Amino acid sequence: MMPVIAKIGLAITSFLMLFLSLFLTAAFDSHAFTQTQEAPMNYFKAEGVVTEIDVSEMQSEIVSPTGNDDDHNRTYFELHDWDSQSGKVLFTSGQFIGIMNANATDIQKIILPSELHDELCWECSPVRKALFINNTTIYALAQNNLLIYEITNDALVNAGQYQLAGSITSFDIIRQTNGDSSNNSSDTNFNLVLVDSYCTLWLSDPLGKKISKLYEAQMASDFAVSPDGRKIAFVVNDSIEGHVYLHTVRLIILDIENSSNNKTHQVYEEMTDTTPNWIKWSPDGKLILFREVGGRHNPTATLEAISTDGSYREILYGGLDAPTSYVVSKDGTTILIGVSASKLYRLDLAHPIPEFHSLALVIAALSISSIILAHTYMKNR
Repeated sequence: MMPVIAKIGLAITSFLMLFLSLFLTAAFDSHAFTQTQEAPMNYFKAEGVVTEIDVSEMQSEIVSPTGNDDDHNRTYFELHDWDSQSGKVLFTSGQFIGIMNANATDIQKIILPSELHDELCWECSPVRKALFINNTTIYALAQNNLLIYEITNDALVNAGQYQLAGSITSFDIIRQTNGDSSNNSSDTNFNLVLVDSYCTLWLSDPLGKKISKLYEAQMASDFAVSPDGRKIAFVVNDSIEGHVYLHTVRLIILDIENSSNNKTHQVYEEMTDTTPNWIKWSPDGKLILFREVGGRHNPTATLEAISTDGSYREILYGGLDAPTSYVVSKDGTTILIGVSASKLYRLDLAHPIPEFHSLALVIAALSISSIILAHTYMKNR
């Protein structure tokens, strides 16, 4: 039998730990909304505050009418890149490319040559002096060309001809080579990861002279290179026999240096009628962010984050006003979100991603400990 004093001490300890866990839970739940501003969305789940950014200056500088009278003055845009050095955000709107600050002001408009109006600008070059443009439709005889538009010289450069099995459908940049990530590095000091129309991943130098195959699978076109340039996150879709809409989605990370050995690991797998897209990495490389659009029975869309080991997954933003594009700040504390292709929201996180749940882990540990102590006390009464 346990001594009376020990029983009392055990009961008090158990009560105090339970009280502390409840107190921390309340603090944790309210910590995200220490600011008083109310989120304007139908639904979102994130430890931060969502605010709408006035895009009137953008609308006055760059207007892409849809042809409908009601939408004539709405600016449709996509966010592509957030420069860690200058803080400028790169976006596209119709035939225009724009560079603005995080408040959608101080806008620099870049008008592309007419033959590129239907092309997609992906992001700035490593030292932010050029734009990489994926040329896949206009020049039928040169579908594997990568075009570079030099901002300062207003010149269009053909970077190289890539001898791939199929045409280039998307690409990403490995910014850091030879350990040099400084802002003064050469604008040609980079490599490219390419995806062709046969869903094969390739690694190439800027001119397409040295190309090697990285991975071949039933891969979705969306993928992203990690900030350190060593890994690639991408989605694989596997059809399910007997199902028209459902398929198996797998988020996979490939180690570039060990790609010849097919060194990959799976982050998560699920049966769904949706496919994650707009994949990006958090600045520290610990999280993968993606947009997931609802399927046939769920018209909503969400912006989500998942840890590279799959143990953590969080909905950062979602609602009927679907997030259409987004960019993440260098420190991971802010996300700019394009909503319904014509609105801009700023999500200020309470903690830099992915540090949301460090307090939650403490709460869980205290709660479990208090339950164990209470059980021990009842058993020895």
